[in-house]
Amino acid sequence: MILRNASVTINGTDFTDECREVQVNDGRAEHDNTVMRMTAESVEAGLDQWTITVKLRQNYAAGKVHQTIRPLVGTLCTVIVRPDANQPVSADNEQVTGMGLLLKYVPIGGAAGKPQEPTLEFKNAGTSLEYSTTGALADAAAAAFDQRARIGAGPGYGQ
Repeated sequence: MILRNASVTINGTDFTDECREVQVNDGRAEHDNTVMRMTAESVEAGLDQWTITVKLRQNYAAGKVHQTIRPLVGTLCTVIVRPDANQPVSADNEQVTGMGLLLKYVPIGGAAGKPQEPTLEFKNAGTSLEYSTTGALADAAAAAFDQRARIGAGPGYGQ
């Protein structure tokens, strides 16, 4: 499948039109559990460990990328991604919702003559990714994640 029209929403703002790339990495922390008499190292899976990475076209206009993303640095954000923005949430167009922390943002950067494209990385912040295959479940998951983010984010959430 070729990714052509992914939907990307960050804290309720749709960035689909500004999104150049998106990647959802879902995994587990790795812990060494090697003991004596083993002939090779051994590992076991730990807690969920995920990131959602989004590359956007920079835009400094009011209500656009810079004005929306800059206040989110250091806060919990609800990020919602699905493969096809034009299709409803379904088993063939699964929606992924994550409540993650945005730790850094590069507001200015790029080569001469090239467009600026800041890359945002949202890291897990105590919750697992949620996968939804129906619209009602997807809406409920997004609302629940948004509420948890508001509780944990404190002042300035979603500004």
